Amino acid sequence: MTVDRRARWAWTVAFVVGCGGDSSQGDDDTTSDGEPSTSDAPTTTSASDDPDSSGGADSSSSGEVETSDEGSVSDTSDDPPDPPDPPLPCAEDWDCKEDRDGDDKPLSCDNAPDHTNPDQGDMDFDSFGDIVDLCPTVQSLNNTLDSDKDGVGNACDTCPRPSALYQVVPMPARYEVRNTPAQGDADEDGVGDACDNCPLVPNCLGYGDGPGLTPWVPGLPLDPEDPECNADANLDGIGDACAGDAGVGFADADDFDGDGIDNGDDACPRIRAADGAHADPDGDGFGTECDVCPFVADPSQADDDGDFIGDACEEHLGCVDRDNPRPLAFYDVAVGGYCCTTYYTGQAFEDPDGMPLGAEDFPASEPGLLELPPGCDAALADAGVASATALGPADVGGLAALWSHVCLLPAWDQDLDAIPDACDLCEFAFDPSNAPYVDDNGMEWPNYGAVCNGEYSCDAQR
Repeated sequence: MTVDRRARWAWTVAFVVGCGGDSSQGDDDTTSDGEPSTSDAPTTTSASDDPDSSGGADSSSSGEVETSDEGSVSDTSDDPPDPPDPPLPCAEDWDCKEDRDGDDKPLSCDNAPDHTNPDQGDMDFDSFGDIVDLCPTVQSLNNTLDSDKDGVGNACDTCPRPSALYQVVPMPARYEVRNTPAQGDADEDGVGDACDNCPLVPNCLGYGDGPGLTPWVPGLPLDPEDPECNADANLDGIGDACAGDAGVGFADADDFDGDGIDNGDDACPRIRAADGAHADPDGDGFGTECDVCPFVADPSQADDDGDFIGDACEEHLGCVDRDNPRPLAFYDVAVGGYCCTTYYTGQAFEDPDGMPLGAEDFPASEPGLLELPPGCDAALADAGVASATALGPADVGGLAALWSHVCLLPAWDQDLDAIPDACDLCEFAFDPSNAPYVDDNGMEWPNYGAVCNGEYSCDAQR
């Protein structure tokens, strides 16, 4: 028996950006008797088995941001877009393999077939469910463009380019531009604080907060490669518009982000501290907003796959070289950029044999799955609420306003077995060992899991 999924997913509909599981894993490609299809004969993993080879971040061969093919069709006003024509009704009878996420929506009707979302939320009406939409507030014909692999689509990302392309001059590592998913933009010029060479002075294509300027919001056109955006004639990393301004520099005594903390004392020198200081619960000198491992001390900040989850805190070795960025969501209470909510709230789970699972049965995992992120207990108490609330456009006055409430959730692990979905052989069946399937002839299938194939396949369980 697979995990009971239908009673447990009230929390997941609040997800806004997620990392889909590998479609080559699990039990989608099984025969009627639950065996993997012969077209997927056992083999060692090759480049074609890696989900990154056919999806993930879509950047050009040079690493530049792809903008011309983004396919944005959004109305950038704060009014909700018009809903599309009603879809054709789903078939009333379908094979169990067409609903691998267990949300009672077959593949032909499911706007997020690898993520359980029975409500099918889609606030921008672009047919990509909010739970997987890389730009949940901007209609798009393409949901794969994420050049810096931070989990925020290029059309919404205030720093969409690979971080190396922002580096025009060598500087100490702590001052370099990094691919943090933080979306703060103090001057509202469409270039995020984390990559802006003038974070407090608008200097991009007439966008900004000031007389004669238009505050940028996701969906407005902006070409980060335009020479009039972040102009820097002498290529010193400081924009022409703010060169010479007090505190704008990369010396320890400067304050490049203008948050009142000298660079040398600032745990995130390029990201403004919201409350006078950056939270640093692991004490490694990097604030949560710019730390690839915010809850595990990691001075090296190594991140081999570039998804802003550091090697030291990847939940499973199989994910070290697979992009699985933490998804974004919109909540009313967050600390250090992390949403004050948990994935597990006591909902029903079963192991593959139908035995109930409780909190004590789940392996330790990143904060946000079983336990609140550090600081959230105090933040919730200060807010006078027992738990944070997921927000929609109606709660904050429109789609654009949601971005002032954006926060991070832990990487997808829908069965809570401490194997992130991106490297879980059975994303919807609890198996902390992540064991591969071995068929009746003793043949091992390395890309298929033991607890969602053979006797555990949906066909065999009917």
